[in-house]
Amino acid sequence: MPTEMNLTSDALPSWLAAYLPFAQRVLLAAVILFGAWVVGRWLRGWTRRRLERRNVDPALRRYLAASAGWVVLLAGLASALDAAGVPATSFLAVLGSAGLAVGLAMQGNLSQIASGLMLLLFRPFTVGDVVSVAGIGGRVEDIGLLHTVLVTPDQQTVFVPNNGVLGAPITNHTRLGIRRALVTIGVAYGTDLDTATEVLLRAAGDVETVLEDPPPQALVTAFGASAIEFTVACFARPEDFVPMQDAVRRAILRALAAADIEVPFDQIVVHRAAA
Repeated sequence: MPTEMNLTSDALPSWLAAYLPFAQRVLLAAVILFGAWVVGRWLRGWTRRRLERRNVDPALRRYLAASAGWVVLLAGLASALDAAGVPATSFLAVLGSAGLAVGLAMQGNLSQIASGLMLLLFRPFTVGDVVSVAGIGGRVEDIGLLHTVLVTPDQQTVFVPNNGVLGAPITNHTRLGIRRALVTIGVAYGTDLDTATEVLLRAAGDVETVLEDPPPQALVTAFGASAIEFTVACFARPEDFVPMQDAVRRAILRALAAADIEVPFDQIVVHRAAA
């Protein structure tokens, strides 16, 4: 074949005859690849909707839906290359070699991904839970393949590597749907303890966000230098936990004042020796 082709009317049919089969293969490969992309997007959305109906965890739902789409796309890519004349065995061999090289270069990240999958499968917490893990407390914003994202109470975003999450004790504060708050208050020595207990329980029980079951408790927990210390334990739903504590403290102070029960403060008595 000459190195330079003259596209005259006589040469055009032979040029088309030479390149038409290749163009047909490329066109067929493009159609297959586009079809795989469309089917992959549809399958990703269908999988996500099906998992939503089954109340699957959002992070796991997102991962499974994305995986389904990628499987279809990779299968379509292999079919497109085969249609274009590239043997599928060659493609799989190259893909396997590339996967091995990437795996060796990303051993640490693969360990993080394995930990992320374990978190998604065994679900010690889900998105929206309030947890303490690896010395960090906050609300779970996302469970990714490499990091678990926490938002702290002061609105800082913390990315915790999944290895650190899975290898540390995890405290899930909201898994049971209730949280307990401990409010400490001191009353003066000489106060009738039964009366003080009744006042404290009534004050806590009058707060709307305090749950009736389990009921509040008021216990004597310490004999301080200036006061007998009570601890009032009361439960609330996780979303009411912080405002409930403020409301209980305010209600206790008002109730003790109404009952003429003194709330003493620490005092230091200095004795001066006679000259």
